[in-house]
Amino acid sequence: MEFGYFTLSDNHYENNTREANTFVSDIAAEALYADQIGMHSAWIGEHHFNSLGVLSCPDLVLSYIAARTKHIRLAPAVTVTPLHHPIRVAEQWATLDLLSGGRVDFAAGRGYDAREYAPFHVNFADNQGMFEEGIEVIQALWAAEGRMSHHGKHYSFDDVRITPKPLQKPVPIYIGSFSKPSIELAARLGCNLIVAPFAAAMSYGGLRQVADLYHETCAKHGKKPGRLMCSYFTHFYDNPQQEAAQRALQLFCRHGGSAAQGAARDADRQLGAARQLAVDHRLAKEGRGRGLLRGDLLLQRWPQAAQPGQGRDGPLHARGGAALPGQAYRAPQRGVTKVSRLVSRLGLPVTAIRISLGSLPLASYPSPPMRNADAHRHD
Repeated sequence: MEFGYFTLSDNHYENNTREANTFVSDIAAEALYADQIGMHSAWIGEHHFNSLGVLSCPDLVLSYIAARTKHIRLAPAVTVTPLHHPIRVAEQWATLDLLSGGRVDFAAGRGYDAREYAPFHVNFADNQGMFEEGIEVIQALWAAEGRMSHHGKHYSFDDVRITPKPLQKPVPIYIGSFSKPSIELAARLGCNLIVAPFAAAMSYGGLRQVADLYHETCAKHGKKPGRLMCSYFTHFYDNPQQEAAQRALQLFCRHGGSAAQGAARDADRQLGAARQLAVDHRLAKEGRGRGLLRGDLLLQRWPQAAQPGQGRDGPLHARGGAALPGQAYRAPQRGVTKVSRLVSRLGLPVTAIRISLGSLPLASYPSPPMRNADAHRHD
């Protein structure tokens, strides 16, 4: 088993006083420490223009880390390739691979938020086509011995050769996927695949179905299946009060709201602090336009309920007027400063657990849907 450092640089929490600059500096320091204690890799996300992700340049941060380390592998989580010209992406990551001694694990995805596209004047509706063509161009540029030309729907150029070339031949490529087209793209191009178990459960029924689709598509295109990875999150605690909160949450995830209520009461009697820290079993109120903070409440909804401009694959943040599957329970974030465990065993079509760094997640289970809820957070 390989242990790595991972962050989406989510800085959107209730009563959070940490500045984005401080957080980005902390991320770099934590990745350096991960190398010191022997972790395998550092995965750093790319986000723009909002506090759900405050690190916009994983390539630069990973370059800083590369210059100060010898062993840890360097990976974006992920590069949102439609926001960048593929020639530039190929140049940047080839350079980092060379200077780091061949330590790049390149990971790419489409993103999910149209608001990250708009300021760059990139059409969010075209992101699947741009993503597929961009990955093909990046692969070709890294592999080409001489100059090459490309004339596609989204990118066109003649007589181009990038320098330097990556040290690894080939650079490992991972496709981050919530959707069937991206899974099929990874298989067709011979790339590795990264999936989130909660998305796999919602979209396909589970990880087994994703693996089957990936392997079947690899066979169809004559490609050897690569590595299929998924991210699991687990609790850490620093004191008995945090342990009480986390054990109550685990019971909530396994058995539903009534068990969570009982767990909160048991913890309250045994440790005297769970009323503040454990699961709050009150039903979440309908948003009715109120911006909900990540640390306060994060709702997800059915993938098929996506509105134009909000992404077309996987579970999405709930936004105005959408039906929400299940009764939502909120858990205060106090006392829990590490990542939360993902539970994806509730099955379709239920929203299971939303993982959020530094706060307890939201869980839901089958019940009549709520209406007119707005979980769109506002900076």
